[in-house]
Amino acid sequence: MTSVSAYVAARLRAWGVDRVFGTPGPDVDPLVAVLGGGRRAPEFIQVRHEESAALMACAHAKLTGRAGCCLAPPGPGALRLLSGLYDAALDRQPVVALVGEEPVPPGAGRQRRTVSAAHLFAQVSEYSERVTDPALIGDALDRALHAALGGRGVATLIVSRPVLEAEAPSEPRGAEATSSPLPVRPPVRPPDEQVRRGGGGRKDRPPTPPG
Repeated sequence: MTSVSAYVAARLRAWGVDRVFGTPGPDVDPLVAVLGGGRRAPEFIQVRHEESAALMACAHAKLTGRAGCCLAPPGPGALRLLSGLYDAALDRQPVVALVGEEPVPPGAGRQRRTVSAAHLFAQVSEYSERVTDPALIGDALDRALHAALGGRGVATLIVSRPVLEAEAPSEPRGAEATSSPLPVRPPVRPPDEQVRRGGGGRKDRPPTPPG
């Protein structure tokens, strides 16, 4: 059985995402577990603070020309991630944020008051979607990456643990319309001469003695 988490990891890699910056947590651990690096899945880079994850994803996008990606559990972690995503949005960098969804305890009903993550992330995102059906994960992920790369901004997917653990459909619904990745720019490497000039000054001239 291929899980939704494994499908998401493989699809991110197909889009050229080679690193996911974030913090683990019970609601996103199924995805963290499959982020092992290599050709089939991006590498997971664990950070100490969710805001740092968003800032690192933004820097990664800026330096490579590819989509940056960050991951955070729900609750306070999601709110801390949000502050870093505003930096990416203002910097016009393509960043995809994967956010866990906090489960509602049985019997909580209307008495439980929570911050609507979907509403908050929609304000900073070019595209924001709460995925509740495993069959729609392919369509939602491709739309998020299209929006981030095409709109040079943030795209957010909010996914619960039950969805991440569910079996991925063989052909995710709607994928035929959006599954072709945009052309991925190769990493930008400056010419060696520019690196030498910016790495510590000219080496062919001795320093001027004081006095």
